[in-house]
Amino acid sequence: MPEAVHAENSDKLSVWLPPRFIAILTSVGIALHLIFRVLLNFSVTAREIPLIVVLVIGGIPLIVPLVRKLFALEFGSDHLAGISILTSVVLHEYLVAAIVILMLSGGSALDHAHVGARCVGEAHAANCAPQERRSGSGH
Repeated sequence: MPEAVHAENSDKLSVWLPPRFIAILTSVGIALHLIFRVLLNFSVTAREIPLIVVLVIGGIPLIVPLVRKLFALEFGSDHLAGISILTSVVLHEYLVAAIVILMLSGGSALDHAHVGARCVGEAHAANCAPQERRSGSGH
């Protein structure tokens, strides 16, 4: 049983915050940015504040586990998203970074919701671990 718990915890995308919270926070931050930019015509600095908040509160908890997996020599497609986030920040394209954070956290939140729905009524925690998708299965 402890191996199942460890395996589930090692696949967590965020260390500190649930992916659903990060996805909601990012959606609100992007919406505020667009309102500040289009409707209220705020200065560049003021309209980037919601995106910077998203990057700090939502981006760091997504990047830390990716760095840990990198040092453990575990590579995956999430690392491409992490590279995109870091590159967008370096280029001061905070909206792009926020959209990638939304994509990464939203996908993880959907995976967690799917696992939770599948686990309702099941007695064994090992049966609730995310399953690998097989090629050619039509999914």
